[in-house]
Amino acid sequence: MSQSTAIDEMRFLFQLGCDVVSGKEVGRDVPVAELTADFDAVFIGIGLSDTRSLGIPGEDLPGVTDALAFIERVKGRDKKLANSSKSTVVIGGGNTAIDATTQSVRTGAAKVVMAYRKGPEDLSAYDFEIEHAKKDGAQILTHATPVRILGKTKVEGVEFQDAKGKKFTVEADRVIKAIGQTKHFGLAKAFGLAQHDDGRIKVDAGTLETSKKKIFAGGDMVNGGKEVVNAAADGKRAAWGIQQALFPGHPAPAECQYWISTIDGRKVAPIKPRSGH
Repeated sequence: MSQSTAIDEMRFLFQLGCDVVSGKEVGRDVPVAELTADFDAVFIGIGLSDTRSLGIPGEDLPGVTDALAFIERVKGRDKKLANSSKSTVVIGGGNTAIDATTQSVRTGAAKVVMAYRKGPEDLSAYDFEIEHAKKDGAQILTHATPVRILGKTKVEGVEFQDAKGKKFTVEADRVIKAIGQTKHFGLAKAFGLAQHDDGRIKVDAGTLETSKKKIFAGGDMVNGGKEVVNAAADGKRAAWGIQQALFPGHPAPAECQYWISTIDGRKVAPIKPRSGH
């Protein structure tokens, strides 16, 4: 989604009467009890938190960044990114890693290697995205576990260990971490919500209501990290779930029938016959 489209979507929300409150943390600046008392329902769509740490020596060297920060600079059209790296190593195997890999090539890196600790069959990135990265000139390296990031005052390379325990080095002047994100444990605890062992919020699959009545959740905090389209689908499902919770037994308004029908997979809008046919 382009920035202009995102801004247009926000303008539409304001036209509907929505308010945005920034600079406030729920549980610290805004008590949970206040939210639940002032509103009939609460939807939590906070996504995930910081990029996970590699936990290896050299991770704090200049030249090491995380994929989300890098992609944010790409989308912001940061002119300093152009030709800022001759050789980049991206560590990870998901779609975020692939994004960082392809964007590294497109912003001028002559050599880009995406390294993943497991085998090619375990890559969670979409197959077509992997093929695009290869066509762009990126190298996909599997069974490569990072041991340490090399360099004295800046990144000079990454030492890896293969499946047989043999160590090898890939030269690089930039390392991008794309090994997933941590969960926002604090907010779930503040609301007293049930969580899975890995920190994801537990919800009802049909309505996305949490273990607390009239508290709903969706997106990455529930599914562990997927695509924007999945988060949008969760928004629809939760909206209908909230409608049902607040007005039990009431049918959906006529103007909402179509989007509600898309929740479970309807893919095309109904086609209206042309006049005269």
